Amino acid sequence: MTERWLTTCPVDIDMHAMAGMALRQLGRQPESDQHVRWYRGLVDSVRASGDGRTPKTAYVVISVAEEYAVLRALGLRLNGQALTKERMDAMSVESPDGPTTVYFNPAAHFRRLGRALKKNRN
Repeated sequence: MTERWLTTCPVDIDMHAMAGMALRQLGRQPESDQHVRWYRGLVDSVRASGDGRTPKTAYVVISVAEEYAVLRALGLRLNGQALTKERMDAMSVESPDGPTTVYFNPAAHFRRLGRALKKNRN
């Protein structure tokens, strides 16, 4: 099931996590390891884009789904979400250290939505 989706969207963090777990359960460790490497690489790529502590240092993501995947990867529980005046997603989360806010820059997502809306108008 994950293979078909990953053909369409090879950068889906959650699908790589699921594929890795499923393949491990099936005893297909080398294939599982490949998906785990993809998962870690994608999460590390987002984490390298900023620190998520302020709108200016927001994590850069390609989709809203990627925001949620990164929160899960970081072991954070979502309490709420807001869009800032800078068009950053401010995610109120519960961390092991207590409540905090993690910022994401979804500019690529907004560009994609804008193109889709423009295309549908024509």
